[in-house]
Amino acid sequence: MLVILQWRILGGMDTSDPQAPKIVHAFMPRDSEGYSSKESWDVLGIFAWALMGFGNIYCAMAQRALDLTVETVKKKTSLGVSRSMAYHPGVQQGVAEMVLELEGVGPHLDQVAQEWVAAWTTARGGSSRS
Repeated sequence: MLVILQWRILGGMDTSDPQAPKIVHAFMPRDSEGYSSKESWDVLGIFAWALMGFGNIYCAMAQRALDLTVETVKKKTSLGVSRSMAYHPGVQQGVAEMVLELEGVGPHLDQVAQEWVAAWTTARGGSSRS
C-alpha cells in the first residue's frame, strides 16, 4: 500500500479570531478510532479535475509564449544581420525546440484525461454519471 494512503489529510479554517483566520492542516492515521469518513465526494475526481485544469493552463501559457516568440523574432533585427532574427539559425533552432516540446503536451493531456475518465467510470461500475 502506498504510504500516503495510510494517512488521512484533514484541512479546515480556524476562525476563532475573526480578524486573523488561519488555514490549518492535520494528518491522522487512517485506522484511528473515533473518526469516520463520509464517502459522499470523489477525492480522486477533484484531484483529476485540478490536475487537468493546471495542465491545460500551463499548456496555454506555453503556447502563448511560443506565439509571442514567433511574432517578436519576425520584427527583431540585429546590426550584424541584414534580415530579421527569424532567419538566424540559432533562433530557428530555439523556436523549433519550443515547438517540439509543446507538440507532445496536448496529446498527453488528452490521454491523461481519458485514463482518468476510464478509471472513474470503472470505479463506479461503468457509469460516468454517478
